[in-house]
Amino acid sequence: MRKTNLRMMANLGAAVILTATGAFAQLDTKIMVDVPFDFQVNRESFPAGTYTLHHTQTPNVLYVEHGGGGRMFTNTMNKILVGKTKPHLVFARYGDTYFLRQAAGISGGATELIPSPREKELIAKRITPQMAVIMARSRRVD
Repeated sequence: MRKTNLRMMANLGAAVILTATGAFAQLDTKIMVDVPFDFQVNRESFPAGTYTLHHTQTPNVLYVEHGGGGRMFTNTMNKILVGKTKPHLVFARYGDTYFLRQAAGISGGATELIPSPREKELIAKRITPQMAVIMARSRRVD
């Protein structure tokens, strides 16, 4: 009985280590994208330009980098697709305002960003956005 419990605990420990190792192995992919318009993430505004996006080792954190500076957004994502996907960003456009809605090709899948308070207002008014997809390029980080 005691040997069985020890064996179960050892197997469980090995499974946790393998799972954690696999999760962290996925964290080493960044995507780079040229965004031709200004956009918003949460309450932050970003100018048109070249961006690098990646996840941090903390769950639900997206790091957006532009021109050497970056901003982190916590609790902004829901994983919606697991597996290989081509790197791209999806924006919801309301008039001339764009909101980053989805980032794909980072950490083995796609993540959806939770709408900002401003975007929630537009959704509540039943304004239908137009979707804009911009293809990105991925890079493994050493």
